[in-house]
Amino acid sequence: EKTANDSIIQQCKEIIEQQCNISIDQNSFYYTRFVMHIKNLIFRKNENSIKITENGKLFETIKKTYPKSYKCSLVIKRLFKEQMNFELSDEELVYLILHINQLYTREN
Repeated sequence: EKTANDSIIQQCKEIIEQQCNISIDQNSFYYTRFVMHIKNLIFRKNENSIKITENGKLFETIKKTYPKSYKCSLVIKRLFKEQMNFELSDEELVYLILHINQLYTREN
């Protein structure tokens, strides 16, 4: 049965496919890792256990290094804000960008 989490995951997948102009293999290792990341993100939000660390410099570096994945992450960030009232931190975006980039580079 479909859950709200499944819907968010599906929407994230569609955003990445549209933004990066790729078709994601849902059986791939990287997609499985991405799904686990999103599920853990939602779990941490529900448990109010979002970790904040001092990765500001890392965020700036990742943002510049992977501009396409960063742009995509902002669309996903908006989705989380609109549908879950969940503001993703720069910290969370770092990991999201890395996952998106792995999907993008593996599918290209």
